[in-house]
Amino acid sequence: MSTPHHVSLFDARPFFEKALAYGIQHGIIAPAKLEAINAEAPKGMVQIARYFGTEFLRPELEKARDRMVNLVSLHLEYSSDGDLRVAAELLRDHSFLSRSKAGSDMLKALIAMPQNSHFGMHEHGGFAEQHIPLLAKWSLRPLADYQGRVGPAQPGGRRGERRHLDGRRPGRRHHRAGRSG
Repeated sequence: MSTPHHVSLFDARPFFEKALAYGIQHGIIAPAKLEAINAEAPKGMVQIARYFGTEFLRPELEKARDRMVNLVSLHLEYSSDGDLRVAAELLRDHSFLSRSKAGSDMLKALIAMPQNSHFGMHEHGGFAEQHIPLLAKWSLRPLADYQGRVGPAQPGGRRGERRHLDGRRPGRRHHRAGRSG
């Protein structure tokens, strides 16, 4: 007796490409929107290359293209929870560069997350220039790595407990008030 074999296809394209193809195939993304994306992408590549190094070297521009596609993919896949229709609608309703910025903002927020989550004990600051090398590293990482830090999606759109990019959960120091030594 033989068992039937099932073949499963793996689509290794970035989520942005999958959402774009889905949107075009299903009439969600019009030709004018595709032209706008094609016009915005080179500008975004130069901006990203300049931010992380220089826009004058071809390898830096190629890495910037990868970063931009990954940032857009990160935002689309996370925001849509992997739903290609929702992701295509996000592409239709927003500029390509705004989706790249949204992905970057997600990483910046995670990088600048306070080290101590005890109420009243938050460290002030935010994303700063010293965080750029970490952003450079994370701008090329997959959604699964990001989700490993913010936690999986929860029912009702809530996300699980966040973790620092070095793997630690936010601090939970217990301070006793009113005790003197």
